[in-house]
Amino acid sequence: MADGTKILAKAVRRLQVGVRALGLKIGDRVTVTASSVQYGDRAPHFSVQTEVRMPNDVLVSAGCQHNIAVYCWPEVRVVTDLHLCDVNTGAPMYPEQNGWYWFCGAFAVPYEKHHGGSSPCAHTPEACIQILADHMRISPEIVGQCGREIIMPRAMELAQEVGYWVAGSIHKHKAIHMAASGLFTKWVVQQRPRWKLEAERAGQFLKDHQEV
Repeated sequence: MADGTKILAKAVRRLQVGVRALGLKIGDRVTVTASSVQYGDRAPHFSVQTEVRMPNDVLVSAGCQHNIAVYCWPEVRVVTDLHLCDVNTGAPMYPEQNGWYWFCGAFAVPYEKHHGGSSPCAHTPEACIQILADHMRISPEIVGQCGREIIMPRAMELAQEVGYWVAGSIHKHKAIHMAASGLFTKWVVQQRPRWKLEAERAGQFLKDHQEV
């Protein structure tokens, strides 16, 4: 498939009031473009771009300004939530790899040297949980509960079952790491039906508002 846009929906708003928190002024023209796009061999993904211009048409800002997009076109949130996600599956970019990186930073998974809480990022566990939640499109409370009460305790149990304490067996930290990794992958798989439904809703929104 050639590079470019598959489906495009657009809304243009002329502001009647300013919004200081968003840097918007009276008379600014905001153009929100929601689309599904594809580049090269990469799977098509959702995209939302926002452009702000002054009354005299001078460009103020442009890009992934989703807070402005949702303020001016609240219904487009169904697509902004899936920005850069696969159009067909709804999956975020590299869900297992990126998710594991932040999961390890959030829950101090042993034997993992490079994660969201290590240098140079050095995010706090709470910040890692929030980033992981945003990536997976669920609440940080669910992420925290899943990590603390399900995945890590179960990983400890599985590591004990393989007998890491026996001389010559798998190192304790490595055993926990391997078990947690497997459980995390299964958890990601469990998200896929929800992601697909969200992608279908976003795709339908684009079709319903498609520019002819």
